[in-house]
Amino acid sequence: MYKIIPALLLCSSSLFSQSLTVDESFDQGNGLSVMSIVNDVTQFTNDQILLMGTMNMYNGVPVGNIALINSDGSVDYNFNCGSCYDQDISTAVTQGNKLIIGGSFTELNGVPRKYLARLNGDGSLDNSFDASDSFDDVVENINISQISIIGNYPFQQLYFSGGFLVDGILYGNPITRLNFDGSLDTTFNFENILDVSYIECFTVLENGKILVGSLVEGLFRINNDGSLDESFNVFNTDTCVINSMCVQDNGKILLAGYFRNFDTNLRSPLVRLNENGSVDYFFDSFEVNSNGNNQEIYSITKFNDKIICSGQFSSYYGFDDFLVLNMDGSFDESFDIGGVTSEFYGENNYISKAVVLNDNEIMIYGRFDKVGESSVVNLARLSYNDLNANDYNKSNDLTIYSQNETTYFNSVSQNISSIEFYDISGRLINSTIVNSDTYSCTLPNNSLILYRIFLNDGTTVTGKVIR
Repeated sequence: MYKIIPALLLCSSSLFSQSLTVDESFDQGNGLSVMSIVNDVTQFTNDQILLMGTMNMYNGVPVGNIALINSDGSVDYNFNCGSCYDQDISTAVTQGNKLIIGGSFTELNGVPRKYLARLNGDGSLDNSFDASDSFDDVVENINISQISIIGNYPFQQLYFSGGFLVDGILYGNPITRLNFDGSLDTTFNFENILDVSYIECFTVLENGKILVGSLVEGLFRINNDGSLDESFNVFNTDTCVINSMCVQDNGKILLAGYFRNFDTNLRSPLVRLNENGSVDYFFDSFEVNSNGNNQEIYSITKFNDKIICSGQFSSYYGFDDFLVLNMDGSFDESFDIGGVTSEFYGENNYISKAVVLNDNEIMIYGRFDKVGESSVVNLARLSYNDLNANDYNKSNDLTIYSQNETTYFNSVSQNISSIEFYDISGRLINSTIVNSDTYSCTLPNNSLILYRIFLNDGTTVTGKVIR
């Protein structure tokens, strides 16, 4: 009796070469300095990219703490926001061809603007947006951590969270909702429903409810008016740090960060919940020993039907700081950037976040001075190498199946010159000269084996076999 092996033919020129590489057409020149810190990246519809953080220069050009970069990597000299270059701007979000920035500033170019401001596309202040009256006068300072815009123009609403300093005391990170013009939406009241200190992230759902990740309370959900949604199971663990979240198309909730189980010494950097907040135990995630260091996912991002995980971690399936999962949690080893390293930061290198751009390219930022074999500092745009038609057709000429303990590789159009087998870490297990259209071997049960097949015309076909 024949048993078909579930096999994914990846069909790239080489499975073990990088399928996500630094996009050299995004020419940063000297780029950022090793001391620069990128806090956030957002992209306009015209593909220009806004960088925010702590930085003085970009490719030799003074940029202050905010810079608008063209799609080719050059600085847009027409963008001029005046005194905002000297302000602490922590995050921003695009609103059509405008930009809402958040930080600790109280004025821009001599105009009072508390902590939030809207800029036109050229960097000038949009006077129609003023949130200054939305903040209580007792607030001395604020560090805005996240901004989200929901709804359709002109009925959009703006949500933000941040830490407030009052009388020298730092309060938690409540969520506030503003109207389109920056005025306070008084129908939203998010106060004292739980200990909401230290909100790490939040997501506004299509139905208007809000998922909130708190360092103290874990994950909970609030209604559109700010009240607690008691139909949602609050998720928390013995140690629960939620750095990032995303909602899948099926409504399930993916959380990234650090989650330690009550009853075991294992921790997981990734957890999936059902729509009601209960744990989805069918999600095939991974765990690491709680004694490990530098094992944390900072950000998760949906990329088509994949999930990009970035952070400061090592040896998850042999990958460091960046890996890609399928929606069911299984690992997709075809997305390999070759890791990030840093001579300056040593082992303290990491990727803060991966942002999916308009053209399906990916921008990463963090602390590094090398991505794979490419020298780039703290910022890089990655390009995904699509499969070409010739390789795809070659892969369709291959038939792979098992009979009893034997696995067969058959090539329809030409002979197999040789074949190599690797384990999941990329270590070569075996290499064999074939010179035939058929090759058979015995592979271990309950294993995932990577193969690389060399055909007589010089084509290389790669994939994996799951026993």
